[in-house]
Amino acid sequence: MGQKTIKERIGSGTRLCAGAIAMLVAIAVLFTEETRLSAFHPLKTSALVVVRLTPDQVDPSNEGKLVYICGATTIGEPIFDVDFNISARAIRMKRRVEMLQWDKRNPKTGNGEAAGAVYEKIWSDQLVDPAGVASSAAGGSPRHMPGDHKTFEATRVSVGGFELSSLLVAQLSEFSPLQINEDTRLGRLKRETEGYYRGKNQDDPQVGDLHVFYQVIEPGLVSIVARQKGNMLVVARNEANQIIGNIQMGNHTPQALCNATSAPDNARAWIIRLCGFLVFWLSFRVIPKRFPAWSKPLGLAWTATLITLAIPWGPTRPLLVLALLVAACLPLVLGLYQHSK
Repeated sequence: MGQKTIKERIGSGTRLCAGAIAMLVAIAVLFTEETRLSAFHPLKTSALVVVRLTPDQVDPSNEGKLVYICGATTIGEPIFDVDFNISARAIRMKRRVEMLQWDKRNPKTGNGEAAGAVYEKIWSDQLVDPAGVASSAAGGSPRHMPGDHKTFEATRVSVGGFELSSLLVAQLSEFSPLQINEDTRLGRLKRETEGYYRGKNQDDPQVGDLHVFYQVIEPGLVSIVARQKGNMLVVARNEANQIIGNIQMGNHTPQALCNATSAPDNARAWIIRLCGFLVFWLSFRVIPKRFPAWSKPLGLAWTATLITLAIPWGPTRPLLVLALLVAACLPLVLGLYQHSK
């Protein structure tokens, strides 16, 4: 009988520890996620404190302030890819390279036995291990890639009297295929329907020939919310190290730019909240019954979840915190009321 009591105590202690650890993890994850979301909240109204400037206006009194400009971009020297001797007048340029290589396959027969190695030519943007095909009758595969994925940026990008920082320029992502014009130097590349080709004969490609694909962001109208630092615009961050500046091609309002920056992943947030609630509920179910008779695991999980969600929002949305705390108390009040009847 005493041995059974000891086992029960050990089992009870194990459930208590497991439930407590699970709840601590849930609290940490929920608190971290809500802290991230609360940091985004002020961004939706940050357009109200943005100073609107004309592109040619560099006013020292705006030093360190969040400013908005809309104007045409200009660049210094064209972007030049030394690997393929190609240049283009662009703000940013992305390169992707595919090479024709030998690849080794080991097919199997109908009864599952190995049928022997088969070598075939494939286009790949990754180097196929040359060791596996070096002894093939076809003469082996190249041992290095002449080029890889790479992103280039213009050495200087300006809008009026302002120069844009490299981190700000790197936020631009509206790429389109590179079009040949009088400012485009192709070097040894030949134009294809999609991209460019390096090799003797496009109609009879040989191992080692290349497909090279370029995408660019050409100079044009751009809208920017950033922090002024001298005559430069730099990426702005808030106290939580969240980016509050934004840059997009085209004409956009400050509010639109700030909202684009401050759009958190709401689906992810709700999934995390639901998972946190389920962890609390399961934890209160497995923990030994040491709670008042009027409390239920479902109600306790509801209360614990809402209290955890409320705390990070205190500095930015006190009314939301008050509403969450009131909602958190409802199951407890209901339980007390039913117990007293």
